[in-house]
Amino acid sequence: MKQSRNYLRDAKIHELIGGIFAWIWLLGTLAGVVWIIGAIFGSFSWWKAIGLIVGAQFAKVVHRDYRSAAQKAIQDGIAAGQIHIDATNTARATEPREGAA
Repeated sequence: MKQSRNYLRDAKIHELIGGIFAWIWLLGTLAGVVWIIGAIFGSFSWWKAIGLIVGAQFAKVVHRDYRSAAQKAIQDGIAAGQIHIDATNTARATEPREGAA
């Protein structure tokens, strides 16, 4: 017997991982800007500043991919009848109906 996929769990996992990469993107960008200012006015390394900015942009791409995967999991869950969107625009698991096997 094939086990059905838990779309809401998948969406939550993708949201969590995407959120972690969003923070890496944000903090990496801020650190890169500070490092560039330090390189202009001090003796900070330009290569580290460039590395921080490039790394932050990579985290941005990964964040957006995980966000898209979470949205797709929610759409697939709605189509499969496992997820509904409530009045607060929050995805919730659909309760099984009585008498349904």
